[in-house]
Amino acid sequence: MTAMQHSPGSVVPPGRTRAGGPEAGAPGAPATSGPPAAESDDQLFTRIYPGLLRFAAVVAPAETGPDDLLQEAMVRVLRGGPLRRLDNPEAYLRRTMVNLAANERRRLGRWRRARGRLGAGADAGAVESYPSDVSDLLALPVEARAVLWLADVEGWSFEQVAGVLGCSADAARARASRARGALRHLLEEQEEGA
Repeated sequence: MTAMQHSPGSVVPPGRTRAGGPEAGAPGAPATSGPPAAESDDQLFTRIYPGLLRFAAVVAPAETGPDDLLQEAMVRVLRGGPLRRLDNPEAYLRRTMVNLAANERRRLGRWRRARGRLGAGADAGAVESYPSDVSDLLALPVEARAVLWLADVEGWSFEQVAGVLGCSADAARARASRARGALRHLLEEQEEGA
């Protein structure tokens, strides 16, 4: 099941039903991210916001600000009801951001190709990117950035990463390995060019 199979405009990550409950056999996400029973949506969002914003900065396309990506994810998720209805709202929002970032990257690629066919410069009107300590990481595809950030920076297990990416733990481990290799290759190319 893909994240977009439920209805246009609604993002439901794999492993979740529309009501927010897990599907049978779905991989789990971090147990520490679940909301306390009496927590309001505002309190819940305030608690998980810093981690979500850091994640958004890693997976957002260069042309999209992290705040914009997180806001769009919140809008999409809140259309289905309050955050409290979800078993793991943090993992759900992270998966939504990955989906939105991948969609935006595809849209921007189509736009650049169309401008090239029309004879306009591909870089005309491009948004400048800001210098960052993670600029090499940002050169990787969205899902590669997501898996490296979650597994290597935040220290999530591959079972937890799999819950966000909608794949098995073995697939998440393989994606992390490929992403590390791609990042290593980028860094080696930079060293050779220096």
